[in-house]
Amino acid sequence: MVKRIVYCETCEREVELRRKDFEQKYNEIMCFLTLFTLGIGYIILKYTRKKDTCPYCESRFDLKKLKELESKQLSENSVHNTQKKD
Repeated sequence: MVKRIVYCETCEREVELRRKDFEQKYNEIMCFLTLFTLGIGYIILKYTRKKDTCPYCESRFDLKKLKELESKQLSENSVHNTQKKD
């Protein structure tokens, strides 16, 4: 590879032609944007999931039946608790 050295009239010095270095501030901006994008993606994926699905297999649950069962269990527990106190 041949180094190309030319005279720059603006800088008034000889410079070696090569690719520009990626400045530190741009490196930090790219890192921030990458992490920001990943964070936004995580939040979107987290909050777009349905509440009635299993987190492991994506099967759906019938929440109406679940609420009915819970209300029955709560009423049974309250009856048992009042009987134990007497």
